[in-house]
Amino acid sequence: MKNHRILWLTGLLLAGVALWQFGAHEANDLNPLDEPDTPAEAAALTFAHTHHSPAVDDRYHVEEFGIAAEIQSEPTGDPGAAYADDRIMVRAQGGVQVERLAERHETWVIRPAGPSGYATFALPAGLDRAEFRGQLLEDDDVLDADRIGRIYGADAIEGSGALRTSPAILDYQWPIAASPRPPPGTVAASAPAAVKVAVLDTGLAYEDHADGVGLPSFDLVGIADPWDFVNGDDKPYDDHQHGSHIASVIASWTDDGVDGAVGVAPGVTVMPIKVLDGDNAGYETDLLDALAWAVEKDAQIVNMSLSFGEGYILSAALDLALSDAAASGAVLVAAAGNNGASFVTYPAAHREVIAVGAGRLH
Repeated sequence: MKNHRILWLTGLLLAGVALWQFGAHEANDLNPLDEPDTPAEAAALTFAHTHHSPAVDDRYHVEEFGIAAEIQSEPTGDPGAAYADDRIMVRAQGGVQVERLAERHETWVIRPAGPSGYATFALPAGLDRAEFRGQLLEDDDVLDADRIGRIYGADAIEGSGALRTSPAILDYQWPIAASPRPPPGTVAASAPAAVKVAVLDTGLAYEDHADGVGLPSFDLVGIADPWDFVNGDDKPYDDHQHGSHIASVIASWTDDGVDGAVGVAPGVTVMPIKVLDGDNAGYETDLLDALAWAVEKDAQIVNMSLSFGEGYILSAALDLALSDAAASGAVLVAAAGNNGASFVTYPAAHREVIAVGAGRLH
């Protein structure tokens, strides 16, 4: 019971990571440009002004320092289409070859079935998505067929970079001082290492490679079971920086900010799973595979700083994947959305997921 409480506490601490940093807000919702509506808001604003001191220069080269920090001046608005127009996801009966199934329906396989069991079929010429789905569902070899949602991470309007100096990083991380998190120097490297945090995002700059450099603040971070569902390999390198930014806030291992951002849970093991490409976008099928992978590899916390496009309707496949992940014991956390809307988007809207929203200090 005690371990369960600790896991949930860690999950709630990491919930702050799932919010899309510097996201949209409503008027009078801890907005320093508005008058506070309640004594609680007034107290919160006073605390924020006291602890938050913006750095003079927010952007710097990522290879120079250890956190990719996203800077936004306006809400991003609608991140994109809710569904892919040129494909459909198909789950076949056990033992059925999806290539032959696709040929039977005069199409081809864009992506073979992954851990979730769903393959991606191209939409045949002359058929709309609803017609093709109906045709597939009439086939006895098909267990399920559905349209494919598009997923998006938060995107920085003015680009991304890194904070130049340690004091600047700590100024931007003023909530750390208000949290129950122990200082990095007091956490033994092995203490929380058994906690695996799966980060479903654009990947992670955890090591040097031909096309990029690793962040020094991940030198002491344990990496477990990495996978790239965008490119189909075990090197989920970050070609956008959003995933590295999120993972930095989770687990960056530094001595009070000397070499980078201070993570909220230094010492945890990170499971980087790439589901978003260099444009910070991806497909529902990759998210389904990532959730199945995280469960298979015993992730205890699953962080999804991403959202479906406006208009997405929860599919049976995603409903089951999230329910199965929660049933495995994993704590699921996702961003509530990044368009300033009054509703929560999926996957955060799911009953098994902790939804996290945020205001922005101007």
